[in-house]
Amino acid sequence: MLMNEQDRILRRIDQLLQVARPPVTEQFTSSFSERRLGVTTLFSLLYGDDQYRLARIHDSFQTWNGLEGLLRGMRADVEAGLVGGLERRAVGEILADMLGLAREALQHGTDGSRNVAAVLTAAGSVRWTPRPVYKAPER
Repeated sequence: MLMNEQDRILRRIDQLLQVARPPVTEQFTSSFSERRLGVTTLFSLLYGDDQYRLARIHDSFQTWNGLEGLLRGMRADVEAGLVGGLERRAVGEILADMLGLAREALQHGTDGSRNVAAVLTAAGSVRWTPRPVYKAPER
C-alpha cells in the first residue's frame, strides 16, 4: 500500500508521541534525543529552515512536554492542511528562482534578454497542481 506524504508525516508524528518517557537515567537521554531529533526533522520538513521561527520556539526543544506540544501542534497543522508538503515547497523555490532569473535577464536591456525574461515569467505563472496519489484497489 502506498502512503502519501501527509500520511507518512502523521505516522512519524504518532511514532514520536509513542516514545515512552522513561525515568531519569541514561535511557532518558537516548529517548529524549530520539524525540528531539525527530521533532527537528519534522519541523524543518513542514515549516522549512526558518531560523526566526526556530529561535522563537527554542525553549520548547528543551523539555519533554515542550517536544510533545510541538508534535501535537504539527499534527494539527498537517491535519488542517496548513502546511505545504515537500513537493509544493520545492516547486515554490523553483518558481522563485525562475522569477529571479527573469529579473536578472531584464537588467541586460536587450531584445533577447527581454524574450528570455518573458519565457521565464510565463513558465513561472503556470498553475501548479499536485499530482494525485495512486492508491491500489483493495482486494
